Amino acid sequence: METHTTFVAVYERDGKFLLVKEKIGSKIVCNQPAGYLETNESLLDAVAREKLEETLYSFTLKGLLSIYLLVA
Repeated sequence: METHTTFVAVYERDGKFLLVKEKIGSKIVCNQPAGYLETNESLLDAVAREKLEETLYSFTLKGLLSIYLLVA
């Protein structure tokens, strides 16, 4: 079974969350900065890379919110 690690960066300030606009098919949707773990990349490095790529916003990672395992 092939596995993929997907992650989401959650950033909240003053009760508001950072979102990005993405085009999925023909629709524009709002989503949290997210991505996939690349080979030989740590989870923290991956989150830092994606949040910068998608938002150009710099913030300090403070912790892990949760982990889910989905088995198909």
